[in-house]
Amino acid sequence: MRCSCVALVAALAGPVIAGCSSNPGPSAAPGATSSATATAQVQAPPGVDFSAVPWRAVDSLAQGFSMPLPEDLAWRVTDAKDAWLVANHAPTKTEIVARVLATDGLANRSRCEAHARDLRKLPEREGAIVIEKRRVDLPSGFDTVLEVGILAIKPGRPITGYVMAFGGWSKRCFAYVLTTTASGRGAEEAVGDRLALFVERSFLKLRFGSDLSPVVPREKPPI
Repeated sequence: MRCSCVALVAALAGPVIAGCSSNPGPSAAPGATSSATATAQVQAPPGVDFSAVPWRAVDSLAQGFSMPLPEDLAWRVTDAKDAWLVANHAPTKTEIVARVLATDGLANRSRCEAHARDLRKLPEREGAIVIEKRRVDLPSGFDTVLEVGILAIKPGRPITGYVMAFGGWSKRCFAYVLTTTASGRGAEEAVGDRLALFVERSFLKLRFGSDLSPVVPREKPPI
């Protein structure tokens, strides 16, 4: 998953970035390397350091789940009753919003997504490039589908990747949306790396209070 995300984002976004780059300046003398070039060559893309730090579970009392996040003092988490859990990391322009909520009628994935979008502005799919789409059993018994992609790419603008998951069961809905943005050289690798890391180390490791209760298996509809 991690390698495929990085490679696909780089392949899809790379030509756009290359096409909108400014004309190069005068060439340096053969064998000479400027300090700026040397720095760029050794500097890792932003966000890659998330793979080198421990990830710790953040318990949401309001939503009833536990979600791992990379250890970093820059994270700001808001967890309020009758509202979304919001985790924001300003340095990498990464934001996660998630919520478990009740509905009046029987819930399913499409109804839950529509309900979530009524409650909060979420990324639109128009023009987006989907990298991966698959069913996940989170929360257990829900008809949740995970979607990973990048929003419509505009020349000269930052690249934004997303992870969206919506699901329903009985009269309950689940919504999870992550967005992360990077710009400049290495932006496509940074976005791809973050998407893969957060799917593997955060989203797929969500733990719900309901996981402790037995769930009656049921046939799930196709995507």
